[in-house]
Amino acid sequence: MTDLCWSGREGMLFHHTGEPLVGFGGCDYLGLATHDALIDALCKGLGRYAISAGASRTTTGDTRAHRKAELRAAGFIGLPEAVLLPEGMLANLAAFQALNGDCPAALIDERAHSSLRTAAAAAGMRLLTYRHNDAADAASKLNALDTPALLATDTLFAATGELAPVPDLLAALRPDDRLLLDDCHGIGVLGPRGRGAIEHFAISDPRVVVTATLAKAMGVYGAIVAGPGPFAAMVRRSGAFVGTTPIPPALAAAADAAFEVHTCELDRLSRLRSSTARVREALVELGLISRDRTSPSPVFAITIEPEAAMRRLHEELARRGHFVPLIGYPGGPAGRYLRLSVSAGHADDQIDRLLADLADLTPTLHPEAPDTEGANTRIRS
Repeated sequence: MTDLCWSGREGMLFHHTGEPLVGFGGCDYLGLATHDALIDALCKGLGRYAISAGASRTTTGDTRAHRKAELRAAGFIGLPEAVLLPEGMLANLAAFQALNGDCPAALIDERAHSSLRTAAAAAGMRLLTYRHNDAADAASKLNALDTPALLATDTLFAATGELAPVPDLLAALRPDDRLLLDDCHGIGVLGPRGRGAIEHFAISDPRVVVTATLAKAMGVYGAIVAGPGPFAAMVRRSGAFVGTTPIPPALAAAADAAFEVHTCELDRLSRLRSSTARVREALVELGLISRDRTSPSPVFAITIEPEAAMRRLHEELARRGHFVPLIGYPGGPAGRYLRLSVSAGHADDQIDRLLADLADLTPTLHPEAPDTEGANTRIRS
């Protein structure tokens, strides 16, 4: 069951064999991946543009769909310009390539997504790291450099739910440094209107640039790099942009629709936040996460020792109709952990049943006191 591969998906239900499972995994935080407006935009885009753009956007592959999505994305995020790329890894590479002339060094949070380090190395930057979420350490290491640097971090660390100390990192910058925020799990979720890190932290500084995938809360395939106009121009000259066939124009049309739907249907964001708060409270009461876990992240990572006990919980939840993935993904609190994610697409009764079954099963795991070193409790059996 750990390696579940499903053959179809309907809302929050995952079909494999036997009875469908209610999925509490993945990153479709707002339930937009199955929204009729996005699917309609995709289908209409296919009718207009066919499947592939056929070439780089710098030659004959540019379309109105790509440009419209970029304008919508920039306005949504709150930055002057946005550039659309196929996916998050490539977006980070394009951003680092665009900045490597001005910033020969990259200073990256030690627990940031691996794509940031990969991008820095591929862009030919000198690569350094700072202690996780330690702005003072970042400032010390910046001040020790004799060249401008690109300071980079995730804004919302998906596994632990931690927020980066963005205001403190911004304060640590020297005049010629830049700050790159990988907002993959923040866009659509953070901020009063869910517009992401720029809105959440009320940032107005031309040294800040943002990268983000659209494949999580926005429910579509693609990614964006956003920032001031001169930076966007450099992104469009980067090898990662010039040498890449863009996402199919129909998907660009779906991305444009995703931003519009998000803007018009803020009840989805309200529902996500209320469901997240409810699940967080229940997990704290069960001793599955630490009481000081106050992040707005709809993702909860749960570790249990020994791993066999965690696997039993995973499998028993599946037998009761819930798919809570047991994964081994970099950046988590342990080599393997349960990654429980909440979506606006979950019905109240689906959450009711999950929490009831967790309450029934957790006492069998002999929980101990919360782990005071982080956001997650280790339950030992």
